[in-house]
Amino acid sequence: MIELLMTMAVILLLAGLLGFHLAGVRERARRLECMNNLRQVGLGIKQYATDNLELFPESGTNSVETHFKLISNNVQNIGKIFRCPSDFTRTGATLVTSMLATNISFGYTRGLSDGSPINVPLAFDRGVGAIPTDSSLSNFVGQSWAITSPHKVDGGNVLFSGGYIQFFGTFPDNVGMTNKVSLP
Repeated sequence: MIELLMTMAVILLLAGLLGFHLAGVRERARRLECMNNLRQVGLGIKQYATDNLELFPESGTNSVETHFKLISNNVQNIGKIFRCPSDFTRTGATLVTSMLATNISFGYTRGLSDGSPINVPLAFDRGVGAIPTDSSLSNFVGQSWAITSPHKVDGGNVLFSGGYIQFFGTFPDNVGMTNKVSLP
């Protein structure tokens, strides 16, 4: 009887360890899917720039959804790519044209073009500390991701104007940048 109880305890312990490991694997998979969504957004922005004098989407407002709605034709009007799967506070929109700020997991840097330096953040997971929407990115050098970001305090994905995406624990250092940020 004791041997049976010991065997069951060992099995339960191993199952608990496996469950903990699988939770981390699921978050990494969601993080990769989030990076893929951000890549699709970046491709839509680049395609928009090709058709619009090399300028990235700029709606003239500080509302992030109005900027992203400008690329609806370039992303086949699929609104779900603007939501990070780790962002449980947002609901994905079916169509880009019907999207609201509550459907978007990403912030957007206004005023950039295809000629901008390749290391300037273009779009990023929301939750970079407490960013006022009328401030420049240079105020956020080394700022950590807030607990409201999709990946919690682990960090967030950043799409750069050069088209590459990277995951950071703190927001990247771009001291000379003065562009405005739009947040969901």
